Amino acid sequence: MGKVKEINLGRGHRHQMAVCRFARQELSRREGGIVLADGVGLGKTYEALAAVASLLSKRQHGREREKRLSFRVLIIVPPGLVSKWADELLLPDRFLKYLESWRSSANRPVVRTFKDVVILRREKDLEKRPGELRYGRIELPPGLYLVNCNLMSKPGRRVTQIHKTRWDAVIIDEAHHIAGNLLLWNPHTLLANKKTATLLLTATPFQLSPSDMRGLLEATFGGYEVASEWKKAEIAANELYDNTDFKAYRKSVNRYFRTSDPAEAKPALKLRGVVSAGLRSRIVRNKRPEDRCYFLVDSEGKKTPFLKGNPFRLGDAGLEEVLAGLGLIDLNRENAWVYLRIRERIADSSTARKRPFVAAALRQLLSTWDQFRRSAFGPQAYDLLPSSAHPKTEAVVNLVNGILKSELREAAAREWIGKVLIFTTYVGAEYGQEQPQAESAHGTASALKRALTRGLRPIFPRAARKLRAQIAKSLLDVLDRYGTGLEEEERHHLQNTLRRFAGSAAAKALLSTQRNLKREARHFRALLRSVPVRSSSRPKDELDNEELNRRMRERRQRLVTQILDRYATRDLVARFDGATHPEERDRHMHGFNSPFAPLVLIASSVGQEGIDLQTYCRHVVHYDLEWNPAKLEQREGRVDRHGRLAPGPVNVYFLLCRGTYDERMLHVMVNRFRWHQILLANRPALGRPPGALSESHAAPKMVQRLALDLRPGTT
Repeated sequence: MGKVKEINLGRGHRHQMAVCRFARQELSRREGGIVLADGVGLGKTYEALAAVASLLSKRQHGREREKRLSFRVLIIVPPGLVSKWADELLLPDRFLKYLESWRSSANRPVVRTFKDVVILRREKDLEKRPGELRYGRIELPPGLYLVNCNLMSKPGRRVTQIHKTRWDAVIIDEAHHIAGNLLLWNPHTLLANKKTATLLLTATPFQLSPSDMRGLLEATFGGYEVASEWKKAEIAANELYDNTDFKAYRKSVNRYFRTSDPAEAKPALKLRGVVSAGLRSRIVRNKRPEDRCYFLVDSEGKKTPFLKGNPFRLGDAGLEEVLAGLGLIDLNRENAWVYLRIRERIADSSTARKRPFVAAALRQLLSTWDQFRRSAFGPQAYDLLPSSAHPKTEAVVNLVNGILKSELREAAAREWIGKVLIFTTYVGAEYGQEQPQAESAHGTASALKRALTRGLRPIFPRAARKLRAQIAKSLLDVLDRYGTGLEEEERHHLQNTLRRFAGSAAAKALLSTQRNLKREARHFRALLRSVPVRSSSRPKDELDNEELNRRMRERRQRLVTQILDRYATRDLVARFDGATHPEERDRHMHGFNSPFAPLVLIASSVGQEGIDLQTYCRHVVHYDLEWNPAKLEQREGRVDRHGRLAPGPVNVYFLLCRGTYDERMLHVMVNRFRWHQILLANRPALGRPPGALSESHAAPKMVQRLALDLRPGTT
């Protein structure tokens, strides 16, 4: 056994260290991979990186000095998460700080691997890393490669080079999206090497059905070496999923949910330990203690406490009685008439086979009038739509105004404003001349941004001329004094950005006092001091000199981008969706995690997974509901995670129109959530579902007893 150098992630991260240790031990004793399925916000990124570093350290020890070479590590992520992972790997205050103590000659190759980061967003980026002959074939040179998952499915010799490289470790983020296609990527050699350790990261191993887990399980069975035998992984995954005990467990739970008879749950209770142990060798998951308060929002934007704890933990009254009370958006006579007439038209033009079309049309009608006008059914109901504002839009504007007024009163004492994150299912039009991805498409996202911007202007006026000059002078003086490591073009860009920032409403709100202005100048000075100066020393090896300059240039660009992200965005309300340019999305994300603009971020499914938005935010608004409870968990997890400065629990708001399809969707979500609690055991106990829908009455204590335990180190 080789000596293991473990990464110390600090106090308060015992669960991460336990997962790291468990993953390293599992991957050391067998081929293939493991699914890291910790709850949202528990740090799966650092768990995976720490596990890989420890595993490579173990492989390195015992080798002769001349054989201590750098490794090859591949990280595959969705396109929207490339920038986030790049920050984690390149910025000095992120993961690299945990490798500072690894100074022995034996661990130096591991550190060198993690510092040699290559970002591959598109195919032309591969030209920067020419291949080398190894094991009789051309492979990519050692280093850590961060790859856009869309690149992996493209044809061509250069992309095939990624697949044929013998990787020491492969990390796949948001693996529930990628794993289904993983073994379909030709030439089926990515996970074929026996020494390739695979870590799949996901907070939601399945979406609507437990059978979704098959794709993830397939990716944990690697090491088949020969490409023609790649289907062995699929066979092995099916054998595990269709294991007699696991199948009997699922059937028993299903029967209990249907009948509410405790006798039907007895087989599942007996098999719970065996099934947990069988899955734990492939899937590990820590539960996250939730700190959230849930509210319903009425027509005036007033919030009513939904339930203590989680809305899916129902009290004795049941969901029907809760929804019959206060806290829903009441439609006025005109809007109620419009909803009923359009619903009749949709039903008349549809058949039983087209029920999803009915649901989609009603959901868009309950989102915004703009969204419905440009929907597939919208042209058939132009004559019915009112000219007044949508009731849900009015409610969210009133809600956000109330939240930010309250936050603004507290901002002077704590020196920052709590922010609001709004999730919507719909972004742009799906009908008409505009494309759904076009910024000009008039859908829910653009309608919300216009309405919220108008509502916030009176609360956040622009700074007066004297204050603008004072803010600009304070920051530009710091730039002149400490910006010696910047290129001339970078310095000029920062100067223009700071001058525009000085006149923004967010700057006035937070920097109107001398104390806050001095504090911001200190922070700006700290950012500039971290920008590396060009190296004046000339190493003997010119290649090393070129590599050193490349790394310093990349680090400086990252740090300059970090400065620009803090000051460049001036919109109080910004969008994070598929219609927004990727660079603009990144800027809005980083600005949202700064004390300044934007104060409100409208996000679609693009912002539901993988990104961190928690720093200054503790308000999450579900403007549109989702059928899938796992998606709501992902939404709330963008804020309910480590690193949040805002005190107290995360506040979650639902906007539901009374007597409409919104209520039906909430009922369905509650009932679908039961499987998530049983297999993933990540929420408090589920109580009595709505009796009006003739659903089963699963007892909370029984659900807790049935839930699988996938924590590392348990027996």
